[in-house]
Amino acid sequence: MTIEELMAQINERMDGKLKPIFDKLTEVDNKLVKLPPDKPEGTKQVDWNETCERVKHILRAQISRDPKSLEILQKANWLNTATGSEGGYLVPVEFSDQIFSLAENYGVMRRDAFPVPMNTTSKKMPIGLTGIEMSYPGEAGLKSSTKPSFGQVELVARTAAGIVALTNDILDDSGPDLVGYLNRLMPASVAKREDVSGFFGNGGTINGLVNTKLPDEIVTKPASGSTLDDITADDLNNMKYAISGAAATGAKFYCNRTLVGAIERLKDKNDRYLVRTPMDNAPQTIWGHSIETSDAFPASPDPGDIVAVFGNLQNLYHGRRKELAILPSYEAAMVVYEEDGVTLKDVISAFQRNLRFIRFEIRHDFKAALGSAFVCLQLTNS
Repeated sequence: MTIEELMAQINERMDGKLKPIFDKLTEVDNKLVKLPPDKPEGTKQVDWNETCERVKHILRAQISRDPKSLEILQKANWLNTATGSEGGYLVPVEFSDQIFSLAENYGVMRRDAFPVPMNTTSKKMPIGLTGIEMSYPGEAGLKSSTKPSFGQVELVARTAAGIVALTNDILDDSGPDLVGYLNRLMPASVAKREDVSGFFGNGGTINGLVNTKLPDEIVTKPASGSTLDDITADDLNNMKYAISGAAATGAKFYCNRTLVGAIERLKDKNDRYLVRTPMDNAPQTIWGHSIETSDAFPASPDPGDIVAVFGNLQNLYHGRRKELAILPSYEAAMVVYEEDGVTLKDVISAFQRNLRFIRFEIRHDFKAALGSAFVCLQLTNS
C-alpha cells in the first residue's frame, strides 16, 4: 500500500468520525443565529456616549451654572430632579448602575449582603426568631403543628454623601472622559461607606451588623490578646463553631488585610500553613471558608476593637435605593480628616486650586435578618 492510499484511508475514517460532530456544531450554530435579540424590536437601545454627555451637562449645569448645558438638558428632556435633595439632579440610571456595579470590586456589602430594592423611603422585612421544625403525622393522620416565631425589621433609606473635586478643565472634557474620571473615584468611596455602615453603622441612624439588637444577639468571642499578632488559630476555630451548622453554610471570614497577613502565618501542628491560596485569583480559604477583606475593619486596631466577623452576609438585609443624586457644593474649602474621623488631615481650598466640588448621594440601610448567624472577634482590653 502506498503512502497516498494510506492517507486516503485515514482521511476517509476521520471524515466518518468527525462528520457527526460537525453536523452537531452546525445545528447549534443555526440555533444561536435564530436567538431573539436582547431587547424586543422597536425598543430604544441605550447609547452610552449619550449617557456620558448627559452626565457632563448635568455637572456643568449644576456646578458651573452653564446656561447652555441647562438648555441642552431641557430640550432633550434629560432633567430628573431629586426630590428632597436641595435641587440636585438624579444621574442617568445607566451611570448609577455602573457605579454600583464597580463598587462590588471594592467592598463586600454590595456583593455579599442580601439586596432589598427600595422604591419607597422605608420597607419592612421579616426576621426569623425561631425556626420551623418538621415532624411525622400521627396515626390518625393529624399533623403536629410547629409554631415558628417571626418578627420584622424596618429598613429606612438613609442618605450617605461624598465629595468629588473637579477642575474646570475636566468639566470641559468629553462626556466619556469625564465619566471615566468619576468611575475611578466614586465606586471605591461608595463601597467603603457601605461596608462601614453595614458592619459598624454610622454612629446614629444605622446600627450596623455588630451593633444589631435582636432577641438572638450576635455572638462576640474574645481574642487571645490585644493585638492582631496575638490572634491564634483557636480564636478563628472558636468563631467557626459559635454559630449553627445551617448558619455556617456559605459563611466567610471578614477582616482587614492586616489581619489576613497575620492569619497567613498561622500553621497547624505539622508546621503546614492553614490558609489555602487558590490559583485562579479566588479568595483565600481557611478550613473551607473564604477570607474576604474589607477596609471597614481597622488596620491598626485598639484593644477592645472588633477585628473580624464570621458569617453569611445573606443573613443581612441591604436596603438600596437605585438613585444616585448629584448636587453642587459652593463651599470655599473641603476639610479632610484621618480615618478616625476626628484628626484633621488637610484643608483643600477650591479657589486656590481651581477646583469645583460636587456632592453625590446614595440612600441605603442595613438590618440583620438573623443575629445568631454571625460571630465577632474582639481584641482583649489588656
